[in-house]
Amino acid sequence: MCGNFHLEDQPRPGPPPYAVTEGIVESFEEMVIADSNVTYERIQHEIGISPGAVHTVLHQSLQLRKLCARWIPHQLHPEQKQNRVKWCHEMLKKLNNGNNRDVSKIITGDETWIYHYDTETKQQSHQWCEIGEGPPTKVRRTLYTKKQMYAFFNTMGVKTVVPLEPGKINNSTWYTESCLPLVIKAISLQGPGTGLRGTFARR
Repeated sequence: MCGNFHLEDQPRPGPPPYAVTEGIVESFEEMVIADSNVTYERIQHEIGISPGAVHTVLHQSLQLRKLCARWIPHQLHPEQKQNRVKWCHEMLKKLNNGNNRDVSKIITGDETWIYHYDTETKQQSHQWCEIGEGPPTKVRRTLYTKKQMYAFFNTMGVKTVVPLEPGKINNSTWYTESCLPLVIKAISLQGPGTGLRGTFARR
């Protein structure tokens, strides 16, 4: 009892205010613009309204939804994107829109960096986006992080993985002198009928 013998009710703050005013909506918008990863709990704590009101403002007033950021290997410039589209059109024309039998002989290659650090979880990478807006993207690589590059090749079901040796640069010389011999060897080990007669296509 702590020495309190009064039977009257003490003043209570009551539930958090639910009224959604124009000022509250503007405060929500400012918080989302400043940090697209902001959480329900942080908004509720800083603005001081109920969880139901937070949901109403985000999804009805601001028409937002939270999406997980999509990983992309590189942040391409518009010119680089256009060059890739042009290359794809040229290959489709050369191979008769995929109906040419030589499609199965193409060697496709790609590369990726394996980083020595823990990436964000999907939950941590969720961001608020407007309805109809595509998922956000984030570049895989960060500066000054230990990493190891690997090149991947695939043709006629034969897969080859080549690590980039220390001190080497992943340029055309490395691909032709270090990667292709290993790819050709892997194909030759599959036996007769899998000879290399295709086109090397590095994306």
